[in-house]
Amino acid sequence: MRIRVGFAILLMRSEAYTWMAFGDIINQELAKKILTSALREDRISHSYLFHGPQGSGKKQTALEFAKALNCSQRRGDDPCENCPSCRRIASHTHPDVQLTSPIGPKQVIGIQAIKKIEKYAALKSMQSRYEVFIIDQAERLTKEAGNSFLKTLEEPPPEVVIILISAFPDEIIPTIVSRCQKVKFVSLSPSEGVEMVKNRFDLDERRAHLLYFICGGRMNRIDLWLRAELWSLREKICEFVETISSSDYEKPLAMAEVIYKRVQSFTDDARRQKEDSIRELEDNLPSFQIKNIKAERQAEVQDEVKELIRIIFSILKSLYRDLWAIRNGREFIINTDREQLLRQRAEKLTSSYVIQATEEIERQESFLAQSANVSLALQVLFINLFSGRIS
Repeated sequence: MRIRVGFAILLMRSEAYTWMAFGDIINQELAKKILTSALREDRISHSYLFHGPQGSGKKQTALEFAKALNCSQRRGDDPCENCPSCRRIASHTHPDVQLTSPIGPKQVIGIQAIKKIEKYAALKSMQSRYEVFIIDQAERLTKEAGNSFLKTLEEPPPEVVIILISAFPDEIIPTIVSRCQKVKFVSLSPSEGVEMVKNRFDLDERRAHLLYFICGGRMNRIDLWLRAELWSLREKICEFVETISSSDYEKPLAMAEVIYKRVQSFTDDARRQKEDSIRELEDNLPSFQIKNIKAERQAEVQDEVKELIRIIFSILKSLYRDLWAIRNGREFIINTDREQLLRQRAEKLTSSYVIQATEEIERQESFLAQSANVSLALQVLFINLFSGRIS
């Protein structure tokens, strides 16, 4: 028993979370109707495919559905949010609700991840009526993993619900898709996306606007932003962009150092948290399992760090995008809290510089995606942004 709880806790990734309900999921009336009807009629499918654009609320809906399936005090369509089951699912520590995501350098879901799901699906649930297995980015299943998973989908154990999530369902093995009940999610308008961020993370309008557009509407990136507490780092990046025409040539290296230290601090904290969670299991698991879990946790940390760097580059790109928009008479601005200062800066920069700077940001981001030296790439980037300006 204790071994299985430990595995479930480790499998679920910690994310920022605030209480939600089906009613808080915006502009997905058809998806909600399918799921709430299944709950009312107690006709639950063994497997679902939640498909639709990124940022449309698929993963959050999957978690709300898992809560509703197992809530002991459900109120109509919505889970109560207060019973032990709801709280454990919300904190990602429920032993019967597991989330699997792509990991490793290739960002795939491999055969070992599927074998673990198959192993635990064959066991009786520990605390709830249903075991729920959520597979995020299901298009990332390797061919081997997908073929193995077909066996579980063809003959699912009783009281097991599998939810595949994908923005690219055409890339999933057709025989897997054919065995799932499809639940379609539609694109959100920008205003609806901002509203979803406000509701989910309990943010004011300005911060919700910034996070939604800088993170491209991707909830996992917004989760990571909040976990890494990037607000102060964004302020420093804004200050750098606003003063690039100064003569303080220490600024580029100083800015690169600030970002590098923040990335290193996040990396150290993430590793420490993973190590602490593993340490709690060392007395209950054989050494070979501990070794495998350690390798998985290390891969997860690397993935999170790469995603963190993408977010930081998105901050930079949003600022230069705003400079370009201002110079070209476009009304929409992402960084509305900095609009006046950006307008002042845009008057001193040419369109050519803004375009070249954006290309340089994308070039260095591409280098980092190929495992380039983070510190060196940041130094090169900020020196080029600073010295390459055309006033």
